[in-house]
Amino acid sequence: MKSIGYFSGLLMANSEEHWGRVFLKTAQKEGFDFAFLALVPRHGMQLLEDAYVKSNYDPEWRRKYDQDNLANIDPTVSHCVMHTAPIMWSPELFCTKEQKRLYEAASSHGLRSGICLPIHGPRGEVGLLSFINDEPPEAVLQRKIVRHLPRLSLLRDIVFETAVEYANRAGHHKQPPPLTRRELECLIWSAAGKSSWDIAKIIGRSESVVNYHFANIRLKFNVSTRREAVAKAVSLGLLDNTASYGSGVSSSSLAR
Repeated sequence: MKSIGYFSGLLMANSEEHWGRVFLKTAQKEGFDFAFLALVPRHGMQLLEDAYVKSNYDPEWRRKYDQDNLANIDPTVSHCVMHTAPIMWSPELFCTKEQKRLYEAASSHGLRSGICLPIHGPRGEVGLLSFINDEPPEAVLQRKIVRHLPRLSLLRDIVFETAVEYANRAGHHKQPPPLTRRELECLIWSAAGKSSWDIAKIIGRSESVVNYHFANIRLKFNVSTRREAVAKAVSLGLLDNTASYGSGVSSSSLAR
């Protein structure tokens, strides 16, 4: 097994651009044609929508993947969010018709076999690191990957340790979607545990108006539930310095 010193290039990179070149070169030195890192730096952000991404995947495939929202059906994404054990990238992983089509499309861009390693950081970071080859997923190749798994796990940890700074910078630069004062007010009270009925009484509007605001919020945040909307607002810092609202301060302090 290689020592940490073998990956010193990642630790000593003096810029994000330099780090990215070393990352991709290291993957190739490990025998892989392609590498993909997606890292979400804060709890409440979504993989892969809000992720910091570094890869040498075919740009055409990346565009199709994003435009068609394939992360929603990609079994490697759901696995890496929920688990810590690595998972093999192979046809057997893709079970449904949609997933089989995803694998076939990915294979046409050289993504045929490899391994995906989940990332779970100490501050709620979530991500995945994939090493993929343009080779058929034969048993010999899979055994080779498993044999080298300890080294790849070490590489995963070093990639995470060195990339999280860049992911945090990128996350801070994300501009939150514009919210009206009423929408922000509804989010604040929802984060404090209030129902639509409660919020309607607090802000002096009907319950249907409150639900209308939340429908707009979900649309702006591209989420399907109120809980997800609150989590995303928290992750974007939109609810910072608003604890007083949950403590019973009158909503009149917000302009209508």
